[in-house]
Amino acid sequence: MEYILEHPVVASIGTEKYKCTVEWRNGKFISDEPAFAGGKDTGPDPYTLLLSSLGACTITTLRMYIDRKGWDVPQIAIAVNMYFKLEGEKRITVIDRDLNFLSPITDEQRERLVQIAKVCPVSKILEGGIQVRTFAYTGANAENTHSYTNGDVTVEWRPELCKHADNGCQGINFHTGIGLYYSPVMNENGVLKAKPEYYAMLAFKYGSINGRSISTKIDEAEYCSAHTSLTNGTYSLTIINKNLDKSFDFNIVRSKNISSIAVSRLTAPSITSAVDVTR
Repeated sequence: MEYILEHPVVASIGTEKYKCTVEWRNGKFISDEPAFAGGKDTGPDPYTLLLSSLGACTITTLRMYIDRKGWDVPQIAIAVNMYFKLEGEKRITVIDRDLNFLSPITDEQRERLVQIAKVCPVSKILEGGIQVRTFAYTGANAENTHSYTNGDVTVEWRPELCKHADNGCQGINFHTGIGLYYSPVMNENGVLKAKPEYYAMLAFKYGSINGRSISTKIDEAEYCSAHTSLTNGTYSLTIINKNLDKSFDFNIVRSKNISSIAVSRLTAPSITSAVDVTR
């Protein structure tokens, strides 16, 4: 997993109702609530921002397609709005977008452009599966801690234990593939035990400091995954067997000459260990 933005969008708010400063890669702008909601309407509200992203993405995608086709469509406009409706006890959000081609086009072109609009990137996000994850930090700790929980146990993860978050390997996902919880530990009859993901995270402390992630493919292994980093000419390959009840054999196929290979089975004295992880 890799974030699509090199730098996240950052929003902050003080005590002035309800003025938010939003920072993006090339500047800042203000988001606010309308007067009827208690704001001063000094900037677009969150609903407007959501609809704006869909509108801008739609017509940008259409422009790219039209330019590739060489069609004579000099200008496109779009109007976007939304409403809520109830289907039984479920609230459904309906977004309507009205495309306006400000020059004549054929019926065939119009139909094709409608289909292209439906698959613009933001459309696919909104109509696909969305998972919003929320992490809470306090002040200076915002960049120095991260918590994982399985409902019974919470582990506070720090960069000094796992360096993959700040060395070019940011966003690597060691998801379990077993069970429902994203946690490097489990509580088995009151005993804390480490999952394979725990060792994988710690391995990155040794293998990927100041390195970069390398695309790695693993075949025919339902409960296995592999992650590779390159640091100072050395490849570090972490293979994770997520099935605690089975072992497996593996072959490494490399595309470049490698002078030597060292293999270590990852172990740790306990789930709180920060040293002696691969010995």
